[in-house]
Amino acid sequence: MDKIMRRQPRLQALIYIFLFLTFSCRVSALTIWGDSETQNNSFMGDLFNLAPPKSTTGRGLPVLKTAEQARSALKIIETNFRQTGDLIIIAKLAPRIMALLPRNQNIRYLYVLALTARGELSKAQSVSANLTASKGAYFYSLLAKAAIARANKQFTEAINATRQAIAIEPDHPYAYNFLGQLEAQQGNNSQALKNFKMAIRRSPKFAAAHSNLGALYFLLGKPAQAWKAFSNAVAISPEYCAPLIGRAAISITRADINNAITDLKRCLQSNPAQLLARQRLAALYIKSGRLNQAKNLARTTTAAETRFSKIMLADIYLRQNEVAAARKQLKGLKKSAQVDYMLSLCDIIDGQIEDARKKIGEAIKLEPDSSALALVNIIYTFYKDGSADQKQLMKLGKNDSIGPLVNFVAGNQQAARNNFRAAYKFWTQAENLLPGFIFRGLNSNQVREGSSSEEQRFLALGMLFYLKGLYPAALLEFEKALKTKPSSFMANYFAALASARAGYENKVNKYLLRSLKQTPYFFPANYMMAERSLRHRDINKAIRYYRAAARSEPDAGVLVKLALLYESKGEIKQARETYQRLIDAHPENFLGYNQLAWLYAKRAEHLGDALALARQADKLVPGNASVNDTLGWIYFHMGKYNLANTYLRQANKISNNNNPDILFHLASVSYRKGNLQTAKNQLQKAMALSKNFGSIKEAKELLKKLP
Repeated sequence: MDKIMRRQPRLQALIYIFLFLTFSCRVSALTIWGDSETQNNSFMGDLFNLAPPKSTTGRGLPVLKTAEQARSALKIIETNFRQTGDLIIIAKLAPRIMALLPRNQNIRYLYVLALTARGELSKAQSVSANLTASKGAYFYSLLAKAAIARANKQFTEAINATRQAIAIEPDHPYAYNFLGQLEAQQGNNSQALKNFKMAIRRSPKFAAAHSNLGALYFLLGKPAQAWKAFSNAVAISPEYCAPLIGRAAISITRADINNAITDLKRCLQSNPAQLLARQRLAALYIKSGRLNQAKNLARTTTAAETRFSKIMLADIYLRQNEVAAARKQLKGLKKSAQVDYMLSLCDIIDGQIEDARKKIGEAIKLEPDSSALALVNIIYTFYKDGSADQKQLMKLGKNDSIGPLVNFVAGNQQAARNNFRAAYKFWTQAENLLPGFIFRGLNSNQVREGSSSEEQRFLALGMLFYLKGLYPAALLEFEKALKTKPSSFMANYFAALASARAGYENKVNKYLLRSLKQTPYFFPANYMMAERSLRHRDINKAIRYYRAAARSEPDAGVLVKLALLYESKGEIKQARETYQRLIDAHPENFLGYNQLAWLYAKRAEHLGDALALARQADKLVPGNASVNDTLGWIYFHMGKYNLANTYLRQANKISNNNNPDILFHLASVSYRKGNLQTAKNQLQKAMALSKNFGSIKEAKELLKKLP
C-alpha cells in the first residue's frame, strides 16, 4: 500500500487505493458463538498434527517381488525419511517389504510410526507388541515408542524416548522435528523453536519442520517469520496442506481473503478430504458473501463431515433468510450449544420469541461460561420486554471480544428509558463495533433529537443479526425501527448498511440521505456516501462528503483520500492544506509527512521543506520503500545524484525490485550520471512489470533518449 499511496494515479488506480485505506481506529473482533475463527493453541495443534507432505518417493519404485528389491526399496525409504520425514510411502510399501524381509525390524518400527501418524493406534500397538529391538533398530524403536506414547497423551514418556533417540543419532532431523512438536504441545516454545531449527539445519528439505516452525511463529505472534517458514515448506512440497492452511490463517489476519482462499483451494486440490482446510474455506466463503460457493463446498462432503456440512448449510440459509431450509439442516443433529444457538436465530427471525429464549437458555446450560451466549440472551429479553439486566451487561462488558456490542446494547437500554445522555456515553464506547462507527462530532442533544425510545429494541436485535451476517433479517429490524421514527439517524444508517450487504442498492442512498438530513455531520454516513460517490466516479460529491466526515473526525484515512482527490483535480493548494492537517492531527503517522513531501518532490518545489518532511517520515518508519523513494527523488531534483541513487537503490531492494515507479526513478538517476545502458535496463524492467504505472509516460519519453 505504501508504495502507491502517494502517487498521482488515474482515477481507476485511485479507487483501487481507496479499497485498502482503513480508518485510524482499530476494529476489534466480535465473537458471536460459532461464527468466529480464532488463532489459538488448538488451531496450532491442528497444524502440528496434520498429515505429512504428499509422497513422491514411491513413484519410481518397481513392484516388489524379491528380497533384494525390498532391501533396495527400504534403503530409499530410509534415505527419504531422513531427508524429508516421509511416512506416507512407508505406509504404502511397509506391508510388502515386511513380507519379503520378515526379520528386518527397521521397517516394522517405521511402519509403527506411519500407522500412528495416520491415527491407526491400535494397529500400531499390535505391530510393535511382539518386537524386541536389536541394536541396529534401537533408534527407530525409540521413535515408535515416542509416537505411541504421544498418541496416548503420555508426553513425558514420549519426550524422554525422543531424547534417547537423538542421543543415538544426533544428526537425524526427524527426531528433532518430533521433539519440537512435543515441546510445543507442552508449551515449551523456546525449546520447540530450537528443535525445529535443528531439524532444518540437518535437512533443509524437511518440509514438516519448516511448517511446524511456521505454526509456532504464528502462535508466538510473529506473522512475518511464520509466513517465511510456511512458504519454505510450500516451496519444498507444493501440495503440503499444513503450511498452506498456515499461510491462509496469516492472510486472514491481513484481510487478504483472496490469497487465503487460493491457498486453501490449493490444499484441497491435492487432498479433497482435508477437513480443517474445508472448514476454513467454507467460513471464508460465507464471510466474504460467496454463499453459492460455500453451498457447493458443503454439498461435496464425506460421511465424516455430515454434521459440519449441515451446520454450514444452515448458516448459509439463515444469511439468505431461508429459515425453513435452515431448520431442515439442523433437524436431527446432536444437541450442542451451537445448534441451539442457530435454532434460536431461526425462532427469533420467525417471531417466535419465547421459543428463541428457551433455545438460547438451553445453549447456555451447555456452555455456561460463554459471554457471547449470555449477551444474546440479554438481547432477546430486551427485544421482548424492552428492558435488560444492566448489571449483567456491565459484567459482560469486561470481555474485550464482545465489549463494543455490550456497550451498544447498554446504550439502547438507556435510550429506551429516554436517558439519552447515558445512552450517548455508552454508544461512544461502542465505536469499534463497526469500521468507522464513531459518534465524534455529535453531542447528546443531537443524539436525542435523532433517536427514539421505541426504536431501541429493534436496533439491538438488528445489530446482532448484522454482525452475524444475517443482512436481510437485520434490514427488517432496522426498518421496524424506522416505523417508530422515520428520521432516526442511526436506524437509517444501519438500514443503509444492511441494504448494501443484502444487495438492495436502490435503498442505500435513500437511507443515507435521511440519516444525514437529521445529523449532517454523522461521520459513518458521510464516509459511506463519499465511498459510494467515488465508486460512481462522482469526484465532487466524494470530496463534499469526505470533507464533512473530516469535519467530525480528522481520521487519517479520510484525510489522505480527500487530499488525493484534490490532487486528481489539480487543486494543489487544497491537497497541501489537507496533508498538513493530517500531520497536525496525527503527528505520529508517517503518511502525512511522506505524502506532502512527495507532493513537493514530484513538482520539484519547496525541496528543502520536502526533505525535512521526508526525513521525519523516515524517522517514524525506518526502512520503508515509499519513504526511501521520496528521499531519493528529492535528492534527484536537488542534483545530488549519488545520494539519490543510494536511497532509490534501498527503496528498490525493499520492494524486491518489483516497483516500476522506483525503477523509473533509478533509471532517471542513471541517465543523469551517464550510465545509459543501466538506465535502459531499469526502464525495460519497469515496463515489463507494468504497462500502466504512474510514471509510464515519463519512462517512455526517457527511453526514447537512450541509444
